[in-house]
Order: sequence, then C-alpha cells, then structure tokens
Amino acid sequence: MSKLYKLMAFLAIGLTGCGGGGSTTSTSYITYDMWDYVVSDQNITKHFDLYDTDSNFNPTGGVYLNAGDLKETLLSSTSVKQEEIVNGNIINTEVLTVSDNYIKVENGNTLDRYRSIGSDFGGCTIAQHYDTYNPMDDYNFVDVIEIHCDDYSMFYAKGKGKILGQGIYTINGNTSYTISIANNISN
Repeated sequence: MSKLYKLMAFLAIGLTGCGGGGSTTSTSYITYDMWDYVVSDQNITKHFDLYDTDSNFNPTGGVYLNAGDLKETLLSSTSVKQEEIVNGNIINTEVLTVSDNYIKVENGNTLDRYRSIGSDFGGCTIAQHYDTYNPMDDYNFVDVIEIHCDDYSMFYAKGKGKILGQGIYTINGNTSYTISIANNISN
C-alpha cells in the first residue's frame, strides 16, 4: 500500500465520518466541550509523521517524516477552516462552525458539542480522555480525547485539534496498520 494512500486515508477520516500510553481520567460523568478539542485555538499548520505498525500500533520500522499537513485557519471566533495537504496539494477542505450546542461541519455532520466518555460523536464513540498522552518517544501531548470508530481512532488535544490517527486498511486482501502523529506541536 502506498504512503500517499495511507496518508490520504488518515486525513480524510476526520469529522466527516466521524494506541499509545498515558494517564487517563476516563469517567462518564465529565462533560467535554468538543469544540475545544476538534480544532486548534490558533492559526497553525501541523506536520504529520506516518508510521507502519503492527496490529497493536507499535512501529515496525517504516516511517515517512512530514508525510502530510493539516492547516487550520481561524475564520472567526466561531468558525475554523481545515485544509488537508499531501505533497503540497490541498486534498480536502472543511469549515467547522460552532454554536451554543452544536458543531457543524460544512456539507457534513452536525455534532453535539458537549459530550462525555462513551457518548456517540458523529457515529463514533468518545473512548477515553488522557491527562498526558505519549504514543511513542518524542511525541508528548496533554489533555487528549480519543474518538474510536470501526477501523480507526482519532486523537485530539485541547487547543491543538487533531494530533494523531491510527487505522487498519485493507486493499486487495492485504491488511496494514498505520499511525500518523503530529510533530513539533508545543503544549
């Protein structure tokens, strides 16, 4: 499976469709403002490193540094544009807008803004909250929410937006596992 396909698959499974280690505070009675997690609180371009992994999402040696980017631009205090970039080309653009109780993905889902662990979020499940999240050496994040879907999970850091994705991909009967991690993001 090509690096480009894996990265495009990772980037494309954001909010339209819906590993590691850390300390958790996963309690179902805490409600999280998902707007604080799914978008950055500043204009930012995040660069992602793509790793081939085993079925437990442990790296197996294949790595593509700076394999793709996610650019987030604040349009207003209630609207953010996200552009997914591979090889210098924008492959997808979404505009997310927040209201009192909802997050609206332009031409996509309307999601409940306030959710707790175990809640549905765009057809996926809010699986866990991590106080600290260290998916592998040299990648350290704080205040992270994991959203789990059928064949992939996405991780969002408060104030930083999407920071990690892990997925299972099957093409022509061949299954592979990958993890894509944002690099050089200060907390």
